[in-house]
Amino acid sequence: MTDDLRYAELPMGCRTPVEKMTDVQLIDACRDGLEPAWGEFVNRFGRLVYAAARRRGLRHADAEEVLQRTFESAWKHIDQLRDSKAVRGWLLTTAMRQSWRVGRAATKMPSFIDAIDEPSGDDADRLQQLERQDLVRRALSLLGDPCKALLIAIFRRGPGDRYAEVAEQLDIPVGSIGPTRGRCFRKLEDILGRLGFTP
Repeated sequence: MTDDLRYAELPMGCRTPVEKMTDVQLIDACRDGLEPAWGEFVNRFGRLVYAAARRRGLRHADAEEVLQRTFESAWKHIDQLRDSKAVRGWLLTTAMRQSWRVGRAATKMPSFIDAIDEPSGDDADRLQQLERQDLVRRALSLLGDPCKALLIAIFRRGPGDRYAEVAEQLDIPVGSIGPTRGRCFRKLEDILGRLGFTP
């Protein structure tokens, strides 16, 4: 794939790599038929869709089927996906519906399952959790290193003061971790706000 195909022409002649596009720009590029944009769309939201299927208890092969069906549906309805804040919700709802269908076929569940339109109760909570996790992953990706590496290293250490381990892993002075962490959190919060994350 050439460099030219990784970019989309935006207003006033600007060129933006598909990986750096906002959700709105990416959806517009998909709607315009830019093939790399569709690949980035699947890459950006695929984990979210797959996780929703797995949370419904589907096996890997069935979750892959849900992934394929969900993105086929997104392809057919790309003109309806205009609100970037609604994209994740639309994909999650579609993934849950496809999960019910695939799960019913796999276990021969009764046909009334098809009558369920919206997840409720625990499913709605799981959807919200998956959506929030996806937004945090996306924000970390946009944040980039060294902040991304630092915040992930701190999170993986768990509770307690483990700065010495983090400093050794990242080869940075222990004394710089606290101030750097504060700056990185502020940047991450700013990105999350732009992506529509609400506490």
